[in-house]
Amino acid sequence: MIRVQDALLARMGPEALALLRAAREVWPEGDVFGSSDVEPEEELDLLKQIFQANLPRPPPETIAEDDDEGAELEEEELESVQLSEKEFNILDFIKRFANPSIVRSYLLLLKSYSRNTPHTNHCVARML
Repeated sequence: MIRVQDALLARMGPEALALLRAAREVWPEGDVFGSSDVEPEEELDLLKQIFQANLPRPPPETIAEDDDEGAELEEEELESVQLSEKEFNILDFIKRFANPSIVRSYLLLLKSYSRNTPHTNHCVARML
């Protein structure tokens, strides 16, 4: 709602209307941004209410006085990021996450594959 109000304050009416309609589509519950079948006059009234509303604003971020410190911090962050590639081995991956007791239970179910329901067999196959 703050973005809609900011757009109205900046005299960008079409953008404010687009933001309002997008918000209505994203958050239809409660009709906070109006109902889905709103008339143009009702939309205009809603925009007026948002324009005149006293919405709570987040405190402004403090800007560092010395830009050199900010640049140094960014450089340090970039230096600390390192990328490395490692070959992916599916068997090692499976061994890490396969619990023997769980796999044993699935194997017991698979022994009676012909007597299981199709749903049970489907679930076992999906889990393995």
